[in-house]
Amino acid sequence: MTEEKNEVIFDDDKISKSEEFVNPDELYQELIRCVQKYHPSDDISMIEKAYKVASEAHKNQFRKSGEPYIIHPLNVAIILADLKLDKETIVAGILHDVVEDTVMTEDDLRREFGDDVALLVDGVTKLEKIPLSGNGEQSDAKLEMQAENLRKMFLAMAKDIRVIMIKLADRLHNMRTLKYKTPESQQRIAKETLEIYCPIAQRLGISKLKIELDDLSLKYLEPDIYYDLVDKIAVRKSVREKYIQGIVDEVSEHIKNAGIDAKVDGRVKHFFSIYKKMKNQISIPGFRKGKVPQAMVEKMYGAGMFYEDAANIVIPEEYDKALAEVKDIKITSQPAIDVTQMEKGKDFIFTAEVATKPEVTLGQYKGIEVPENKVEVTDEEIEAELKKVQEQNAREITVDRPAENGDTVVIDFEGSVDGEVFEGGTAENHPLVLGSGSFIPGFEDQLVGATADSDVEVNVTFPEDYQATELAGKEATFKVTVHEIKEKVLPEADDELAKDVNIEGVETLDQLKDHIKAQLKSQKENEVENKFFSDLTQALIECCKVEDSEALLNSELDTMLREVEMNLQQQGLSFELYEQFTGKNKDAIKADLTDQAKDRVKLNLILAAIVEAENIEVTDEERNSELETIANTYNRDLEEIKQIFAQNMYQIDADILNRKALDVVKENLKK
Repeated sequence: MTEEKNEVIFDDDKISKSEEFVNPDELYQELIRCVQKYHPSDDISMIEKAYKVASEAHKNQFRKSGEPYIIHPLNVAIILADLKLDKETIVAGILHDVVEDTVMTEDDLRREFGDDVALLVDGVTKLEKIPLSGNGEQSDAKLEMQAENLRKMFLAMAKDIRVIMIKLADRLHNMRTLKYKTPESQQRIAKETLEIYCPIAQRLGISKLKIELDDLSLKYLEPDIYYDLVDKIAVRKSVREKYIQGIVDEVSEHIKNAGIDAKVDGRVKHFFSIYKKMKNQISIPGFRKGKVPQAMVEKMYGAGMFYEDAANIVIPEEYDKALAEVKDIKITSQPAIDVTQMEKGKDFIFTAEVATKPEVTLGQYKGIEVPENKVEVTDEEIEAELKKVQEQNAREITVDRPAENGDTVVIDFEGSVDGEVFEGGTAENHPLVLGSGSFIPGFEDQLVGATADSDVEVNVTFPEDYQATELAGKEATFKVTVHEIKEKVLPEADDELAKDVNIEGVETLDQLKDHIKAQLKSQKENEVENKFFSDLTQALIECCKVEDSEALLNSELDTMLREVEMNLQQQGLSFELYEQFTGKNKDAIKADLTDQAKDRVKLNLILAAIVEAENIEVTDEERNSELETIANTYNRDLEEIKQIFAQNMYQIDADILNRKALDVVKENLKK
């Protein structure tokens, strides 16, 4: 068996970048290839449709480079695909500018691509309207303005973190093509990117995107430094890579000899990282870096900077000694350390404040009354869900009659203001649902009664708050040609519909209804179970008396904050970014969680008291069963899970004991 070599991934791990002036169709094929690399079985029909819609919407629009505008959204989509994002995000990336720059509306997108895509595009459109840079007169309020902008950005994308991902991809492609902007615009956009977008990418953990944004920003903000680094680092790149590989190999060998299963990676620093490190190094004239005498450092920066490491060694040792001398006291908090004396030539003195376990007076926890809620699924609820299935599987048929509200008309249109056709005001074979409110107010009403192959002149006034400010409040005339009128037809609720929904084991209408009923029942059972647990624990808290503990409350609040952070991380969002965007500090967030945290603390103390009163213990079988459940949940080896919890088995035991205590309460409920 050959030994696997730990290869280092260097700066080559970058976001995919397409060549400039590529034919849009070729670029689209590149996008499809990128998507199919990580999702080979995915249906690309929605992506293909988005490409066609965006190409038509952006027709006759061009970028500063002279390229067709569709090049930009395609590149944005390729970047998103390189990040392995889902199909809806890719589609939204292709369509992210159509609401802002064309006559298409959010309702158009919702009808053609669904709610998910429409919400993503709407979020990006809102971000586009946020001014991220001010003029010289606003420089004094720059920091506050940026903070407010960031909070607005969060609120705009709060429904879905993918909005920010699209916006970051949009900014990356714009930075790649920044050379076509004026020098003033280059400086402004690069500074904006460095101050706003790079920190967001960092907090989201998208390192390869952040690295490129960093380097591109440096390229335009400090071009001399950037190109100097490029020249010097390019010469030494092989040496740097060899050095890092040597370190990786050595560390890997030590880890292997210690019996630890781990992978070691390394990377060389990118340009901006090197620049920042060089810039921030302590520099004292007359001394080489790292060779400044301690006395000189103390004089310039203070002697206290050398005490921290010593204190970190002394405090734990002395605290453990003091704790060993104290008996029969149950500590429930980490010590609050207060250093009262730390000076040269004097004793080091500190205090450690801890909290003790509060008193619990158990009430009549046996005999608690909790109302029972029955689960019932009505025929009306089943029929309502069946109606939704019919709507989802509706089809459109062409009809030979005047158009009515609810019909889809396929139209060509050309809009003009003051006799001049305005940008984005034309389209061909555009489907429009009459009565949907997706076009300018009054537009759809004037097409009611129109027939196929007819021409209609539509006169409307753009709303005062219209997104395209140059059109806001202006009167416009649209020349409209109606090609086709389609009527929405719901399928019959029968066996054929049941087959069309493509649910395993469902072939007949009765089976479809049974499936719907089972889903509704499962949903309601979960709701009832959650309600029962909430009622039970609340009744238990009310029947017992628990002494308040500020230390335990604060500890629980810290735990809940970590839970929030984990949930955010699963969505690709860091807790720090959440705080920054919402404008809420940790104290404000804790205030929102305080009542829930108080109940958690009381419940845990009550259950612990019941465990003691009932002499409840954890058996080896129960402990092993719990570990097996964890291993199966996370698809990990059982022995690996045992090793992970070897030093923290009390966590496993605590969960088991709490459940067993709660079972005692459940078994003795008042009938």
